[in-house]
Amino acid sequence: MTTPDPHGTPGQPPQGYPQAGYPQAGVPQGYPQQGYPQQGYPQAGTPPQGYPSFPAANPMSEGEPTPRPKSVDLSFLLWMVSAVLSVLTLIVTNLNIEATVAETAARLTEAGLPVDPAEIDTSVSVVSVVISLAINAIWVAVAFVMRNGANWARIVLTVLGALSLVFSSLFSLLSLPVLFSIGALGVVEALLSIVGIPVMLAAIVYMFTGGAGRYFATR
Repeated sequence: MTTPDPHGTPGQPPQGYPQAGYPQAGVPQGYPQQGYPQQGYPQAGTPPQGYPSFPAANPMSEGEPTPRPKSVDLSFLLWMVSAVLSVLTLIVTNLNIEATVAETAARLTEAGLPVDPAEIDTSVSVVSVVISLAINAIWVAVAFVMRNGANWARIVLTVLGALSLVFSSLFSLLSLPVLFSIGALGVVEALLSIVGIPVMLAAIVYMFTGGAGRYFATR
C-alpha cells in the first residue's frame, strides 16, 4: 500500500489546498470556486456589472457647520453702521430740540392750532440719553451674536429693525420739512434719518440671502 504524496503529483494541487483552475469538492464545474473569483462573477462588495458605482458617503461630512457667508458679514457691518447713525442722530436731535420745537409750534399756529413753545419742556433728559445708548449697545451685542450663527438673534434684529422702520423712520420722514427749515444742523439730522432707512433695510435683507439660511440652520 502506497502513501499519498502530500505535495501532490505534477499538474495537480496538493491535498487540502485548492488552486485556481482546479474544481473543489462539492462544487459543480462551471461555478466559481471558493476564494477564487472567476471572470464573469462579481467579487464581494462590488456592484453587479452594468450598475453604476457611487462613492461611499462620508458620515463625518454630514452636519458640519456651514462657513459664514459674505451676506451675513455684510449684514453685520450694516448693523454697525446703523448703530453709529443712531447715536449721531441722537446727538444732533438733542442739539436741535429747541429749534425743532419752535418751528413745529409756529407751523401748528399757522394751521389754526396755537401752541406756545414756552410751555414745552425742551430740556434734554440724561435718563433718556442713557436709555437710548443702552438700547444701541444691546443692539450691537445682538448683532455680534447673529454673526456667530444664532438664529434667535437674527429674528430679534428683524423684529426690532422692522419696528424701527415703521415707527421711528416714519416719524423722521414726517419731520423732514421742519428739519430742513431750521438750519444746517436740521439738514444734518434729516440726512441721517434718510440714510438710516436703506441701511437698516439692507441689514435685514442680507440676513436672509446668499446662503444665510444654511449657515444659521447648521449652527
